[in-house]
Amino acid sequence: MPEDDPVVDSLTPLWKGANWLERETWDMYGVRFRGHPDLRRILLYEEFQGHPLRKDYPVNQWQPLVPEREVKGTFVDERSRNKLIQLQQKLATKS
Repeated sequence: MPEDDPVVDSLTPLWKGANWLERETWDMYGVRFRGHPDLRRILLYEEFQGHPLRKDYPVNQWQPLVPEREVKGTFVDERSRNKLIQLQQKLATKS
């Protein structure tokens, strides 16, 4: 695999479970997978520059700071919202 342009064929057509593993490999090492259906970052934020587990990644490189984003529809958000609704219902029945 060439170091300056690491590209290999994707295994997702054969094994659907390879999807996340290939995305993680892309995110951390920069290996692109030809034919991958959704090759985007999975562990790092989109604005992150480079691939931190490569040997040529500079140790002292500063990354752009991005504001914290609210992610709607995540498990934690839904669980918190459900608990709030349950608490409001309990308080309403007590009055």
